[in-house]
Amino acid sequence: MLELQIFDDTGVSESLGYILVFAIVLTGIAGIVFFGVTMLNDAKDRNNFQNVEQGLTVVQSDMKRVAMEKAPLKASKLRVEGGTLVMDFNASSIRVDFAGHTYDNYTGDISFDSSKDGKMLSIENGGLWKTYGEPMNELGIVPPRIFASTANNAIVINVIRLKGNDTAFGGVGTISLNMAYVSNNVYTFASAVPADVTIKVNTTYATAWARFLQDTIQMFPVTTDNVTDRSVQMTISDVSEVIICEHTICVEPIIFYG
Repeated sequence: MLELQIFDDTGVSESLGYILVFAIVLTGIAGIVFFGVTMLNDAKDRNNFQNVEQGLTVVQSDMKRVAMEKAPLKASKLRVEGGTLVMDFNASSIRVDFAGHTYDNYTGDISFDSSKDGKMLSIENGGLWKTYGEPMNELGIVPPRIFASTANNAIVINVIRLKGNDTAFGGVGTISLNMAYVSNNVYTFASAVPADVTIKVNTTYATAWARFLQDTIQMFPVTTDNVTDRSVQMTISDVSEVIICEHTICVEPIIFYG
């Protein structure tokens, strides 16, 4: 004898509904957490980068005062909340060849790497530079002090040399940069007849340097000899005199963590 079995799936439907609602809620929470944290971290990185840029602008200004005005000592504070700050005193250099004379020296730099999207900031040869990882996105925020004069066909190049112990800092903290005046030297190279001067800069910001030199010395014939990702070399024609003002300062960082 066959028995008819009747199944009541009302409870099953109810349970399935609860499971689906719970899954949707969990998915929504996970999405909010994932995208929310990502957006929060991006905002934090942007804010940190802007703060470091403002801080390095002050450092660069104080550095010029020490170098140009021979202020005996200047201290600037810089707050870092992520990324890496590096002081490398052999990181960059400038070479000038003119009328049989050569000037070749390291300038050193103070660089901040945000560790995100290739964004970097650097104080180099008295200028403040920025890049977003691509050569065309390199900017000279504050230019170095290089001048040209057609009155006497002269080019004046201020070189700010940084000296000290190489230092790297990563994480969260405040860095006090103590900058002390060391010395000043002036080198004058002259030619009886107008001649070519070659300037080569080893730098992370070669494209920005090339644009800066083109704009600064545009009253002279300027030829870009070579631009790589680490250097730029340019030749300026019809120059009678090159004056190099070398300013040397010592940079000593004091780091306060947290």
